[in-house]
Amino acid sequence: MADGCVDEPPTIESATLAMLEDTIGADKVRSFVLEFIDEALRSEQDLRTAWAQHDREAVYRSAHNLVSTAGNFGALHLSRLADDLQQAARRGDNGAIPGLIASLADEVVHAR
Repeated sequence: MADGCVDEPPTIESATLAMLEDTIGADKVRSFVLEFIDEALRSEQDLRTAWAQHDREAVYRSAHNLVSTAGNFGALHLSRLADDLQQAARRGDNGAIPGLIASLADEVVHAR
């Protein structure tokens, strides 16, 4: 881009949604997306709680679950952030975890 900004991927890939709509119908996709967003919000809160308790294993588990759930809905940026977070938790990278949780939370809010 001319202004130096980095293009961010869409919150949920339209191609994935279109494929799901063709398979199960638009009404079910809407319902599933709403459930996914609710689950992502719960996961984000679980991550904050786990980190407040310095429980890296719980951070890892919550992030790990979100990787595939987000990927299945085409929320690829959220899936990548969750993967980065799970890897940081696995490595014991305490310096990276708070920023990754904040980035993930921003992406969940953006998905709403």
